[in-house]
Parts: sequence; structure tokens; C-alpha cells
Amino acid sequence: MEWLLRRNFWVVKLLGLAMVTALAANTTTTVLALVLLSSTGERPAAEDDDEPEEDEDAPTLAKTSTAIDARARRAERTAERILGYNPMCPTCGPAPVVTDPIEPGAIDPTNAELAGAQRSALPLVVAATMESEDPELSVATLVDVERGIGGLYGVGDSPSAGVEVVRVTTGVVHIVNAGRLEYIPFGAVPPPAPKPSATKPAAEPAAKPNSRAIPGAEEAISCDDKGDCVVERAFVESLIAQPNLLMGQGAAAPTTTTDGSPGFKLRGVRKGTLPDLLGLKNGDVITEVSGAPLTLDTLPGLFGKLRHASHIEVTVDRRGQRVSRQVEIRS
Repeated sequence: MEWLLRRNFWVVKLLGLAMVTALAANTTTTVLALVLLSSTGERPAAEDDDEPEEDEDAPTLAKTSTAIDARARRAERTAERILGYNPMCPTCGPAPVVTDPIEPGAIDPTNAELAGAQRSALPLVVAATMESEDPELSVATLVDVERGIGGLYGVGDSPSAGVEVVRVTTGVVHIVNAGRLEYIPFGAVPPPAPKPSATKPAAEPAAKPNSRAIPGAEEAISCDDKGDCVVERAFVESLIAQPNLLMGQGAAAPTTTTDGSPGFKLRGVRKGTLPDLLGLKNGDVITEVSGAPLTLDTLPGLFGKLRHASHIEVTVDRRGQRVSRQVEIRS
């Protein structure tokens, strides 16, 4: 046997080559037939309408036509698989269906976590976006319209302080600004921020009423630049009738001046009190009233003189100097 193969080697080789060629030709013929069937898509012609009488072999022809139709459909499906096969990318699927891009500001239904985003007021616009199958790899070109600079940013990048990019989609960039979810649309300038309304200056609080002031004292007493005063008699009579009104108006203590004159020294004089309205100050010593020395003995009769007097002269020792004050009581 071995001797026979060696002697007829070229014959065996020629027979093998002929068999391979025949198989290749058969395969080529099959593929061409499938292509032609897929392109024509025609079914076998029906029976001629001109024959008025039915053929006795009609059931057989119907079965044959059905079988041919089934083979044609199988051939079409096979041809579609063959023609749709991409030898350069065996794992690639069919071409994706092209859909309209998402409008600026719209939310992709698959990205429910982005719902509720507000239009960002930052001076940023989207110049371009480049999407990837992996959303984490998508990038966008953002331009700061105020500073006139731009840059390429991806998910996790920070275009400015407190701002982080969280998603890049077609023509839209979603960011987190100070904890708020916002979006930046393509080529749209952000609306201007509303001008702060001019606030009216707060009204000055009303001055608190002086608790030491006697009601009606300011209206009843008027003094000139020299220190002479005019007092309404009705006010004087109200003080005589209600001595308790004099409480809190200051205090007076017996004392002696540097020249030995007796008198009463004022202290505790506050603004708005009766001594203040009459031009007297803390430390003043009242030595005389209408020419009579003011002592503990003459003090009780002073109230009787005030009831009927129309003019009173008060002598005051102020830091060693004698000052006279004229007080006129008018009805």
C-alpha cells in the first residue's frame, strides 16, 4: 500500500485537489443562489389564468408551492445573516437606530436621578460635548463667558469653586453647584441675575420717653440765652398740689460755700428734670431766693411765696462765682 501511494502520489494529490475545487464551486453556487433569491423575492408563478378548467394535479402543485415558499423564506433569513455579518467586528451588533438628540434641558428617562435639575445661573455655556458608551468617560467643553476662557471637563471635574460635573449628555452638562442639581445647555447664555432691590434705610427707633421728666414741664418752662426763665402759673400750682412729682428730679443737701454762705448743693440733676429745664447743673449751690438766704429755717416758707409770687430771683454759687437767675411766673 505504501509503495502504491508513493508511486501514484501525484495522482492522489490531483484527485484531492479536484475534490476541494468541487466543494468550493458547490459552496459558491449555493451562496450565489441565496443572493439571487434574496434580491428577487419572487415566488413561483401561479397557474395560468387562461385555463378555465381545474387541473387534476392542483393539490400537488399547492403543496409544492408551499414548500418552495418555506425554502425561500429560510433562504432569505440565511442571506440576511450572511450579508449582515461583519468580518471586521464579529461581536458587533446591528447598527443602532439614530434618534433625535435630547433637547437642551431635557432629562433622559434612563437618568431619573437627574430629574428636577434647574437652569444654572453660572456664567458657563456648553461649546461642545463628546459622549461615550461609558457615561463616566463623556467630556464637554465649557466656556466662562465672563472671563472668556474655556476648558475640557469630564465627570468629577470642577470648572469653578464649589461646582462639580456629574453627567455629560448630548448638548447638556449636569453639575452640582453648592449642593444643588443644575444643568448647563448648549450655547445658551445664562439669564442675568436680578438686581437687588434697594432697601429703604431702617427708621431710627423712637427715643424712649424720659422717665424722670414731669409731664408738661417742657411746654410750661421756657428760658433764654441769659438763663432767665418764664414758668406758667398752672404748672407751679400743680407742683404745689402734688409734691410727689418732684421725686426723682434731683437732690439738694445743706452746704456752705467757700465764703461761708449757707445754701443747698444740687446733685443728681439729669436731662429733662426740673433743675435742668431751669438752667441749673450738678454742683450748683443755691444760696438765696428773692434776696433771702436759703437755710433749713427759711425752706418751709418758700412754698408759700411760690404760690403767690410773680417774680423770683435765684442766686447760685457756681464754682465760686455768683450767678443770678430771674424766674417769672405768668398766668
